[in-house]
Amino acid sequence: PAARTMAYAIRDQLKKIEGVTQIEVAGSIRRGRETVGDIDIVVASSAGHMEIFDLFVGLPEVDEVLVRGDTKTSARLRNGIQVDVRVVKPDQFSAALHYFSGSKEHHLKLRARAKKMGLKINEYGVFPRDSDQSHELNSEADIYRLLGLDYVPPELREGGDEIERAENHTLPQLVETAQIRGDIHMHTVETDGRGSIEEMVAAAKTLGYDYIAITDHSQAVAVANGMTAERFARHIDRIRAVDQTMSDFTVLAGIEVDILKDGSLDMPHELLRSCDWVVGSVHSHFNMPAAEMTARLVAAIETGLLSCLGHPTGRILGGREGYSYDFDVVVEACVRHGVALEINGSSGRLDLNAELAQAAKARGAKLILGSDAHSMRGLDDMSFAVQQARRAGLT
Repeated sequence: PAARTMAYAIRDQLKKIEGVTQIEVAGSIRRGRETVGDIDIVVASSAGHMEIFDLFVGLPEVDEVLVRGDTKTSARLRNGIQVDVRVVKPDQFSAALHYFSGSKEHHLKLRARAKKMGLKINEYGVFPRDSDQSHELNSEADIYRLLGLDYVPPELREGGDEIERAENHTLPQLVETAQIRGDIHMHTVETDGRGSIEEMVAAAKTLGYDYIAITDHSQAVAVANGMTAERFARHIDRIRAVDQTMSDFTVLAGIEVDILKDGSLDMPHELLRSCDWVVGSVHSHFNMPAAEMTARLVAAIETGLLSCLGHPTGRILGGREGYSYDFDVVVEACVRHGVALEINGSSGRLDLNAELAQAAKARGAKLILGSDAHSMRGLDDMSFAVQQARRAGLT
């Protein structure tokens, strides 16, 4: 997520240059990988390349120019990440975007297929084997069409079974951000958020949502100003009062309740029953043995009070590994008790990851996408949850 923010900022500067007809961030960012090694930006220009490269290397975030050529310039940003900007002719853009989006494993399979069909495929186009004249490409979909395949979305291009599924017309119709109708994990000024209930509602409405759930922390998270039972009761009343003022929008009263070390929940059960949505999360005692952590999570699920399991592995990208437990056992408990597992879009979490989300879905679990927003702008992190869901093949 941090890399995508940087990449989009650079992209938005370069797209202003006259002659730029198309520009996209490629590479592992486009595929939605949780972590990335560098940033790839592909530009189509009907004019020269010099102005594009001059602007790029002159950006204040650029620390060192590594390579500067006719079609590619690489630079290292002040934060250490490398950015490669490639400029191609407009009729080469689809091929270049596809090639530099990867993955390597996906392309190896595509090239092998192309070879069997008497074609060759590279960053410049799709060519008959004995010709230097590419087939006309108006989009990436044309590349797959020429290879007898349905279009493979970038998030699925990882060298798994996507080629076979594209050939057999069995690729999933992936979930899209425009289909998201609400957000059920967010925080307000009642605990560690920076927006009021009303401000979070207003921000959600600008995204076209129909509903949100306010899910502030319970008291065990003292660092986040977690709520006592008395504060939570009053908070429910305030949320209900705001909801009563809405004719075209629903505000659900919820909580992110801590799952304590023994599997009990950090709030009286009658209060949890009185609200609309309960996110159960682990925020402490991460280093328990796997068997004990499994029992802890199952005990919380078996209360029948949880709506979903929040950021279910507890991992922090670049900071903390997830806690250890028997994932299959916990998913089976979730299925039995109707508890969803969250794909948390918070930029430091992306939890569940795509592989575990796919495994949970295969076992019959329901999945929830939440932004875990702590501000109005934080609601935009839903896009990261959606991208992980797409990588998991969720519809």
